[in-house]
Amino acid sequence: MALLKYTALNLYFRSYIGSFTFASIKQKISSSDGPPAPPELARWVGRLVTVSARYVPHSTCLSRAMAAQFVLKRKGYGSTVCIGVANGDGPDAMLAHAWLISGDSVVVGNENNELEKFKLLTQMKGRGR
Repeated sequence: MALLKYTALNLYFRSYIGSFTFASIKQKISSSDGPPAPPELARWVGRLVTVSARYVPHSTCLSRAMAAQFVLKRKGYGSTVCIGVANGDGPDAMLAHAWLISGDSVVVGNENNELEKFKLLTQMKGRGR
């Protein structure tokens, strides 16, 4: 049952990203204050979001971060969406990546230890409920 709910959340946020401007996406993200999630809860949410994203066509790192943030916010925990950049293949190529942190835990976005190559560009921290 949880996998179905998380798949629906991933689908919702993937559709949201495709339908709205970055300004409205940023506003939706910037609303998750609260204490950090316990590390075991952060890992559990991250696993469910990551596994359920496999069933969502064109799921992105940002949609996964938004889905995980939504779950943690509903449980009363704060989190921060981080966006970073890295050099891609080719002289003018740049890669962007989003991940979610809660306290010291990376909730989603570091499943393949990819964060070490990204330089933090911005953090979208909560502004209150």
